[in-house]
Amino acid sequence: MGISSLFPFKKSSPRNPQKPNPDASYLIASILVVYPEVAKVSYDPSDELLQLSFAIDGNLPEDSYQTFAAQSIESIRTYHALSGFSDARLELSLEVVAGVSFLQIRRDMATLTRGELNIIASIVNDIFADNLIVENDERDDEEISAMQEEKLDQIFGRLRQNKISDCLVGIRENEKVIVYVR
Repeated sequence: MGISSLFPFKKSSPRNPQKPNPDASYLIASILVVYPEVAKVSYDPSDELLQLSFAIDGNLPEDSYQTFAAQSIESIRTYHALSGFSDARLELSLEVVAGVSFLQIRRDMATLTRGELNIIASIVNDIFADNLIVENDERDDEEISAMQEEKLDQIFGRLRQNKISDCLVGIRENEKVIVYVR
């Protein structure tokens, strides 16, 4: 009796995990590099929404959140009207975990643009500058930042034509950006 008959398990072949769409991974990483105020980016293909999370030190008072939400919604809706987008999905929420408030903005990939990301980042910085948790402002090199911004525009265009099929998450850890499939 051979060893294979004692252990009738199927022999496993080397794993060949499917790699995520490189444009999608690059988009998430680029958002974290260009916008250091963004703590986490995630994408869920089931609803085609990209979620941006901003970390604010402390328990955010309800009135501060309402101010942020009202200003964000008004600014984003105005930007959409000027850009010709009428059915953009926009969801805002607040979650507090261990004394850190996470502002979350969920946007559909079909209408999200770099211009809108600039508006969102500006509003977050204006309202929460003193309490915003930013690991390291990686925008020190203007040339690299400009290249990343240009790439963002190109990637947004490509991803509108090619749907993202993976659940992706991008985070910062020890001054590095990590993107993984969830």
